[in-house]
Amino acid sequence: MKNSFSAPGKIILFGEHAVVYGKPAIAIPVSGMRASAWSEPGEGKLTINALDLNQKIGLENKTSQFSVLAQTLLSKTKQSEPNLTINLTSKLPQGSGMGSSAATSTAVCKALSNYLGVDLEKNQISELVFDAEKIVHGTPSGIDNTVVAYESPVYFVKGQEPVTFDSGRTFYLVIGDTGIESSTKETVGNVRDLLDKDPNLMNGYFDEIENVTKGGKKAIEDGDKEAVGELMNKNHELLNKIGVGHRELEKLVDVSLDAGALGAKLTGGGGGGNMVALADSAKEQKKICEKIRSILQAKCVKFSFDTEVIKLDSHRVITNKGNFEFKKCLNAAGLYADTLAQQLGVGDFYQILPFKGLYLKYQGSD
Repeated sequence: MKNSFSAPGKIILFGEHAVVYGKPAIAIPVSGMRASAWSEPGEGKLTINALDLNQKIGLENKTSQFSVLAQTLLSKTKQSEPNLTINLTSKLPQGSGMGSSAATSTAVCKALSNYLGVDLEKNQISELVFDAEKIVHGTPSGIDNTVVAYESPVYFVKGQEPVTFDSGRTFYLVIGDTGIESSTKETVGNVRDLLDKDPNLMNGYFDEIENVTKGGKKAIEDGDKEAVGELMNKNHELLNKIGVGHRELEKLVDVSLDAGALGAKLTGGGGGGNMVALADSAKEQKKICEKIRSILQAKCVKFSFDTEVIKLDSHRVITNKGNFEFKKCLNAAGLYADTLAQQLGVGDFYQILPFKGLYLKYQGSD
């Protein structure tokens, strides 16, 4: 694609949950899963064409992170609205804790600034994306935009500016999704309950996680993949002790380790969600993926990658790679779910909107 720009996703590698209580955590870029944006002549105005959502977003949309970002960039560079369409697509799943909104905003920012002839530094991109992220996250931590814009590991402590650092080598990761929907708000609350019941025990675990995270930073900087793997295993063990594990996560961790992973752990809130494993090489990375796939295939699960749904009817999915018959269809298409549902005559008057805001406690008496 001409004038194509991309940005990576991110995951938390060390320090989940303990970070809530002032301990450090480390987030790293996932360079193999990216959002991409490219520009082409417009339709008389600036339009962000979000292909995955089948939405076209203009500057008049005040609730979109992309329009906010574009307005801010045009204002800072004192330029008028261009006649331009920026096409946007992403390999990152929405709402997975992998930095999807930061990655898509960063890709759009790069494409638009390139068209405007503006050479932005990484810190400038990060600041623009941070402001746009407020539309999605309300009060973002600054972690996602920093990891994504710099495409570099980030060491962060609650209430402090995230700090980037260099990796001593390329690390090969495998990310496995349990398919279990997980609420970070719920798991954080459960950890809080355990802390209230036994503060000495839980604070001891948090201290251990802090030591693991600090060791992880040094191991990443040194390029010591064996040490990183060992610390991932230790972090996972501690996360299980504070009650955020799940049996499906354990299955993915065990399968990955059996297939030769140097380390494996849950990533993010836990209670389901995603697992991350560290492979020794690109070859071993593929081997671990195949092992996970073979176990699922033994349970009659079929995979079809890079497959576009063209049409959905009552018993068949028509795709660019052939047709699939079904008796029951579980619509798990995220922000694209409304489009698929409407093809079956469901939810014709509804549209899913991306939003992740603040939870406020009601204090009223009525």
